[in-house]
Amino acid sequence: VILGDKNITIYGEDTILGYIGDAKFKISPHSFFQVNAKQTEVLYNKAGELLGEKVGHLMDLYCGIGSIGLYLSDKADKITGVEIVDSAVKDAEINAKLNGIENAQYLLGASEEIVPKILEKGEKIDKLLYGGYSTISLGYAGLYECVKFMTGKSHTDEEAKPFALKVMQFMNDK
Repeated sequence: VILGDKNITIYGEDTILGYIGDAKFKISPHSFFQVNAKQTEVLYNKAGELLGEKVGHLMDLYCGIGSIGLYLSDKADKITGVEIVDSAVKDAEINAKLNGIENAQYLLGASEEIVPKILEKGEKIDKLLYGGYSTISLGYAGLYECVKFMTGKSHTDEEAKPFALKVMQFMNDK
């Protein structure tokens, strides 16, 4: 994050309120938020179309203040957001409450460290939102197939997980 450690509010609130469609988002100074709300709504609606039917567990990597996962909360039984910025995770938790969304949880940490731990516990992730550079990659199954195609090998899902995570890291580094 490029900002300093200390913020001084001269006048008004410590946060601002943003909207995407009917969803409200409290945003603190160190948190990221898409500034073009109308275009973001178009993007999020397209992501909802691509998700299709309601899924069990939707994981939102690099979730920031939780905007896309919360906007699509009716498309999943459970949403898990992962973010490395502490204030953004706190904002995401506040935003879930602000919008009356109870099926979302947020984890502080690096996605490449948290996702393997979740998978090791045996939790199933049905669909994946990958927020790096506004790209959306839906579904580990599709990511596994991509990895299988790239390596030319016929991996099982368990064998493909490390490769898929490396692909995610590669995408993040670009």
